[in-house]
Amino acid sequence: LLSRGAGNLTIHRHGDRPCRRNAIVFLAQKKHSSYKRDSFANLLEALRLLEVNYLSIDKHAENADVFIFHTGDFNSTDLKEFRASLTPASMEAIHIVDISLSRYWRRPSWHEFDDPHKWYVYPLFSEGYRRMIHFFAIDIWKFFDDYNHHMGCNYTYIMRLDEDSYIHSRIEYDLFDFMNDHSYDYGYRLCAYEMGVALPIWGKWQAKRGRNIPIHRNIEGDMCGIYNNFFIARVGYFLSWPVNSFLGFVDRQGMIYRRRLGDLMIHSMAVFAFAPKERVHRFLDFTYEHGTPDQMTGCVVWGGIQAGYKDTNARANLMKYHDEKVSAPGCDVNITYMKPPDLSPSYSHLVENGVTDEVSLHTIMVGKVERFDMGQLSG
Repeated sequence: LLSRGAGNLTIHRHGDRPCRRNAIVFLAQKKHSSYKRDSFANLLEALRLLEVNYLSIDKHAENADVFIFHTGDFNSTDLKEFRASLTPASMEAIHIVDISLSRYWRRPSWHEFDDPHKWYVYPLFSEGYRRMIHFFAIDIWKFFDDYNHHMGCNYTYIMRLDEDSYIHSRIEYDLFDFMNDHSYDYGYRLCAYEMGVALPIWGKWQAKRGRNIPIHRNIEGDMCGIYNNFFIARVGYFLSWPVNSFLGFVDRQGMIYRRRLGDLMIHSMAVFAFAPKERVHRFLDFTYEHGTPDQMTGCVVWGGIQAGYKDTNARANLMKYHDEKVSAPGCDVNITYMKPPDLSPSYSHLVENGVTDEVSLHTIMVGKVERFDMGQLSG
């Protein structure tokens, strides 16, 4: 279907409307390969909330297609399940794309003869998990570049959601038009303090390739990286020099598979280092949840929920989360109210968007996500 050597793709669609300029993307499975949870149920809930709080509002469903990438889990019969969560207009946007036999879901040649048992924290984090990292860090930009070229499309921005990424409040404006109108290359919602593991690869890049390439922000271990289970990115940015050169360097070093270098760290380096702050935007206006639960206790062990300043139902949304995912299972969390100095002031552009410094976002988190009083480390 796409470029020579790309392999085979199977795409199921509900309709045949022309492709739009933007895409909302999921990489989904019915049972998580590492966490063993019911991923299909989570995906249906993520789609339901996306429909209620975004796609069904105004004409948002007319401005973006929805790509559900998978590796053999889904087929045309699953469209019936999606139909229960989506309106007819949103169903027209659905593309179910099997990438299992394509080059977008394949070990790079330099890993062909690797023994996975020698990889760091394998099999706790499966090969499928590492392929997911590689897909969102490296392959997805090539996929849409190929798709645009061979299918006559012009996908400009893509928005990622995970199967457990939940938008809990209404977004009245078009996210993609907002990004385009402000000339943003990248947008994100939350940040996490996990960048220490990125320093070895960043040091190698600086020493071997990056000395003569200007950067906008140096990568430091204590900075707050992009918690990229939600992001909106301009495809052309990741295909441009020097970003594409940097991604190729990271890929060839083999640390995605062998050291489980995450797409969080790779996106953070690619964005913070090479994009000026006026081209990067941190969304703070809608309530967003993403958390990883422990398989045994059910308690979230990384992530959580943060209110958005435009959410008129924020208190109820946060209380519901607390009752169901903190109190009921008896879990420990950090509960605080985040102020502008701790909310990536370099990238949140609150003043430019007419928002006062009185913003205070109710936040329930676990792990090194959205830490209080970390100030400029968040950007």
